[in-house]
Amino acid sequence: MRLTSSLLAFMLLLAPPMALNAGEEQEAPAGEGEEVVTEPALERPTLRRRERVPAPDVTEGNHGVVYEMSEDAPVQHLPDEEAGWQTRMETTQLRVGHQVRTLDQSTAKLVLRGVQDELRLPPRSHIEIEQLDESSQDVSLFLHGGSVWSQVSPRGEPDAFRVRTPELTAGVRGTLFRVDNADGSSQVTVVSGTVHVTANRTGVSVTLRENQAAVVNADGQILDLLANPVDPDAIMRDWDDWSADMVGASGSVAGMTPIGNLSQQIAMDNAQWEATMQEHMRNVAELRYAENIDEFAGAFARFANDTGVIPESQEEAWSLIKFGEDLDGWDGPYVEGAVPPLDPWRNPLMYRKVTNPAGRVFARVYSFGPDGRDDGGVNSSRDIIAHVLYFDLERFRDDPSVNPPLP
Repeated sequence: MRLTSSLLAFMLLLAPPMALNAGEEQEAPAGEGEEVVTEPALERPTLRRRERVPAPDVTEGNHGVVYEMSEDAPVQHLPDEEAGWQTRMETTQLRVGHQVRTLDQSTAKLVLRGVQDELRLPPRSHIEIEQLDESSQDVSLFLHGGSVWSQVSPRGEPDAFRVRTPELTAGVRGTLFRVDNADGSSQVTVVSGTVHVTANRTGVSVTLRENQAAVVNADGQILDLLANPVDPDAIMRDWDDWSADMVGASGSVAGMTPIGNLSQQIAMDNAQWEATMQEHMRNVAELRYAENIDEFAGAFARFANDTGVIPESQEEAWSLIKFGEDLDGWDGPYVEGAVPPLDPWRNPLMYRKVTNPAGRVFARVYSFGPDGRDDGGVNSSRDIIAHVLYFDLERFRDDPSVNPPLP
């Protein structure tokens, strides 16, 4: 049987005393002919735990409340820019537009009005209440930095509860999940339920399920999905027994990978991208990249042949060929690495569905080229284009909506 630190501490408290009170003397057992030696008893240290505080009520006219901070570990509260940041050591009512941030050694809990959604902030975290409607069903929070754990009550509409960062929007109906933000990247980790993650810059999205995590970088790419390294049972135990000593100086909770590691990974990815960029430029990037675009066009053709689905938009296209495992016949992922891919000039590779005058359906996969403009370009600034001929695929040759008969 494995004993947790909490259980060991509880057993020590129940155990009979092993020594007399401090300052009293205790005789050591003496054998025949031995001198009796007396020693002062050792004082057993007092084990202290922070008292669990029930969630306070949100008063009339307010939208939430922050609590469980102390004089030793205060938080800061920004009611508005004019008032400036204020140090709080006691329960404080919040309204839409208010911001809360924890310091190096402080943590805090927030409860929102109505359905009692609960948020927990580890050290060095900064969150803002952006929106909360009259029914308390439509909620939007903005994580400026650090981390937030969210336990969300069930809702009728998808993505009714949202946590935004500069890089992504995480929307849920009801679940337990965490969002981290640091150094131009954000990560969402799901403990239970599902979370719909959308990259703000590109609109590419993915649905995360229990024990999955995803990272979105500053370019609006969703990196390959990660297996959540956390034991969900341990997370739930810590959720129910939140205390300052369970939060490490790294700002991670319950054994989560520290955000510093995420930053290092992003830095490595950026360094690798820079090396690739220089290689492209040395070898006349636009000519070499044309071959890569042909490969991406082939990926869309394989996807459509397997699933019978023709993506309608840029956002849908990259989401489906990378994360569309729920579709019948899906045999992907059809592309490797982050989506949408970046061209050598660090712009997202584009997808556009087209129907020609004869009614035939195809798609363009293209880069804006060196000038970064969607204008076709000329000479060295020309766009780099490949075509996906859906009407010519075996799956659609007899489909009049894709390949109508010629007159």
